[in-house]
Amino acid sequence: MHFQITPYIHKNEGRGDWIPPYLVAAVDAEGNPTNEGGSIAGSYGFTDHLGNPLTPAADCTDNLSWPWDSGSGLAPSCYDRNAVPVMSYRHTHYQKDRLGLTANFEWSVGINDIAFGLWAETNDRDESRDWHKVIDARVYHHFDETPYWTQYSNSFQTDTLKLYVQDTLDFGDFTVNLGVQQYFVDLEKYDNFAKAVTAKVNSDSDTLFSTGVIYQVNANLELFAGYSENFSAIKDGVLERGSSTLDEIEPETAENIDVGFRYNNANLDLSATFYSITFDNRITFIAPGSDTSGIDYTIGTNGTYLNVGGIESEGFELSASYRFNENWDIYTSYTNNDSTYVGNAPGFEAGTKVVDSVEDMFVFSTNYTFEKFRLWSFS
Repeated sequence: MHFQITPYIHKNEGRGDWIPPYLVAAVDAEGNPTNEGGSIAGSYGFTDHLGNPLTPAADCTDNLSWPWDSGSGLAPSCYDRNAVPVMSYRHTHYQKDRLGLTANFEWSVGINDIAFGLWAETNDRDESRDWHKVIDARVYHHFDETPYWTQYSNSFQTDTLKLYVQDTLDFGDFTVNLGVQQYFVDLEKYDNFAKAVTAKVNSDSDTLFSTGVIYQVNANLELFAGYSENFSAIKDGVLERGSSTLDEIEPETAENIDVGFRYNNANLDLSATFYSITFDNRITFIAPGSDTSGIDYTIGTNGTYLNVGGIESEGFELSASYRFNENWDIYTSYTNNDSTYVGNAPGFEAGTKVVDSVEDMFVFSTNYTFEKFRLWSFS
């Protein structure tokens, strides 16, 4: 009998980017200037020596080559040679605090090896974005430490509780593993400007089952099969995007099946596995204006998360390794895989091959070991 509890704490924080144009400070819904929240009032890339924004020369952008032909109005040749280039520094601040514990209990009785336990965690994440004026873009990227605008400031809390139980039944040459688990996940977004909770979502899983069997045919050969249900909760990033319809987004799920055999003797290991994986409810971010070219640096908290179908994969893998002596061994494997889209996602059609998925993969390696020295090669 064994019982264990493990608490943990984790922290991290964020980054910044230099943005070519200078973004004009924001305005609120009534068009009044604001230092917090609101939307960007505009942008420009060059000023005169008094700091007044300049516009590109008429028809200047008609005959430009990439990257200036995108109509950005930032090509230096479109301005007088005395024009002063300006730019902004976009600083996104992240801070994450995780506090949790894991606890597990193991108990052996008769043919049963029982394990059950929990994982509990609270995850607090703060994110804000502010904009700084680059002091002189002609000289260097140093920027004014005092921001001229804070675009947003949000705090997210995710509370997770996982409960599980597993039983391994030993019938001698035949072993059965049975398991069940469930996740309880609550997410909440607090807007630090509005001083209120502006979004929340429940992302609990269904009861997830798993089972596996192993049959020991003899001292060298065993047969195995397994089935498991898996789950990925909605992430708090979904709550960042104001266009996401939270009551329509579902957690990602997967079902896995594998069947095969393993053979080994003093020098040879062989295995063969057939697998089938069904992955559903892929959560994807659709950026505003994603059907146009160029990067939208002003995106802020716009955009939408949604479920866009999934992927079905099936195939088999063969592997073998052989030990010539205590120093040399070789390993080789072959994988055949077929992955196709399920459901229609933007830009993809159900039944078509998954982009960049591997159909055939071969591996061959040699390994040499002598005391603390090890050398290997792959192909």
